[in-house]
Amino acid sequence: MENTEQLIDIVDNETGEIYMCDILMAVAYLWSIQRGFRIVKDDLEFFDGKDHHGRQVWVPRYYHWLYIEPKEGAEGDPAREMQYC
Repeated sequence: MENTEQLIDIVDNETGEIYMCDILMAVAYLWSIQRGFRIVKDDLEFFDGKDHHGRQVWVPRYYHWLYIEPKEGAEGDPAREMQYC
């Protein structure tokens, strides 16, 4: 990746809901832990920006996702319900 400031989206592992978009990786980790979530997976994917005919329709880029889910027990119970944009 060219940009040293990696931007990341926070995604609920179970529901697929995106809680936060394009935030710094360190902030994403802190945000998740402070709100009672545990990190399930840190995923980086490259999309070439081509349609099914091979034509370039978007700018190629990396997408970085942090998949999270509520922690077990009382600490994580309200975590998902608190996240409304």
